[in-house]
Amino acid sequence: DSLRRGVPLHRLFAGCGRVLRTRPDTLTFAEQAQLFDTSHRVDTFDFFISHVCSTPGAKKYLTLVMEQLGLLAFATEAAVCSGILVLQACCVELPRIEAHFGFFDIGFECALSFWEF
Repeated sequence: DSLRRGVPLHRLFAGCGRVLRTRPDTLTFAEQAQLFDTSHRVDTFDFFISHVCSTPGAKKYLTLVMEQLGLLAFATEAAVCSGILVLQACCVELPRIEAHFGFFDIGFECALSFWEF
C-alpha cells in the first residue's frame, strides 16, 4: 500500500518530461529523494504507465504526449496546416526549393515549399 504513489500529469509534462527522462540509478541519494518527492501517496490512479527504467526517457515522454494530447495535437496540426495553405494560396507566395525525386528509376522534378513538409 505504501508503494501506491502517483505523479500529477502536469509534473510529468514539466521540463519536457524531466521526471521521465531522469534515470534514478544515476542520481545521488539526495537527488533520488528529491525525485521521489515529486510523487505522493494516492488511493486510485487515473491511468498507469507501465515502463522499464532502462527505456529512454524521451520515448516515455513521447508516448505520454501522444496518449494524453493526441487529439489536441492533431487539431493544432490541422489548423496550422490549413492556415499555411490559405496564406500561400491567397496572400503570399512562400519560399520554394526545386527538388528531384526518384522512385523505381522514374524521376520527376517539382517545386516544394518548406511549409509543405
